[in-house]
Amino acid sequence: MCISVGGNAHFTGTGVHAARIKHPNTGRLVHTLGYTVDASVPDYSWITGKSKPASSARALFIAVPAKKETLTPDNMIDTTGIEKFIRNQGEQLFPEPASRNADAPMSWSPMEKGVTVSECGKFTVVTADNARKIHGALSLVREDRRPVVPAPFLGHMQQMYGGADWSFVLACFNEEIGDTATFFLWYEPQDETELFLPGFDEHTGNKLPMAGEPVKLDHIITVYAPDMVGGTEISYEQFDAVAANGFIPTCVRGFDARELTADNGDFAVQLDHLKETGTLKVRRKMPPGAFLGQDYQEKFLEVA
Repeated sequence: MCISVGGNAHFTGTGVHAARIKHPNTGRLVHTLGYTVDASVPDYSWITGKSKPASSARALFIAVPAKKETLTPDNMIDTTGIEKFIRNQGEQLFPEPASRNADAPMSWSPMEKGVTVSECGKFTVVTADNARKIHGALSLVREDRRPVVPAPFLGHMQQMYGGADWSFVLACFNEEIGDTATFFLWYEPQDETELFLPGFDEHTGNKLPMAGEPVKLDHIITVYAPDMVGGTEISYEQFDAVAANGFIPTCVRGFDARELTADNGDFAVQLDHLKETGTLKVRRKMPPGAFLGQDYQEKFLEVA
């Protein structure tokens, strides 16, 4: 899932990317997770008579199904100079106009056990093995990137994901990010049979996200796996930087979920479908801590 937090949080134009790929340094197969949004701060002064908010500190909150105690600052990938790689994928997979609404040097500060604060490009990143611990680490986030994150929100996220030993990331940024905020990491997955893509959303920053609640999607989903059947070769704007990164595939498959309405939750793609048939079946995956009744069944989005 990806939740926007902070007093000025309001994100649109979502792109999510996941891949099973060889780590460029170790050669081990790992999973990657990328999330991009339009991060511009709307100017409503012509309506309200007030200027833009003085603080532009905002954050993306992401739950990651990594093996326990394996997600560290070294898993964060600096996207400086390659911010639009997910946009490039989406634009080339679905070129029609929308008629609808590598490891980088890190400096990090140890907190209580299970929490780190690090710098990664234009983000200050908090990682935690318990969402509630993030609140105590916010004082170490540089002030101009420090969002307001309510304790009830963190408690809710811990209830939704913490019981399954997921890890948590709060990627903090400000207006320096420009009009595109792209956060990217690699991790060792708990489940190696599927690709996980965050989709449990609340993009206004005004309320707690509720699993299973009908929401309108604005996502373009892109995926890659070794030996994947089919796919589209992508020409990246910053090709040299992308190639040097080592984590970004040159061929992807995609699913345009814009305009669809679905139960609020994350996305999952079975790797065997990609490898054996090339079929991209996207399942709406509920947070492990959500209780929607014994009769509830997770649903597939339409086959791309």
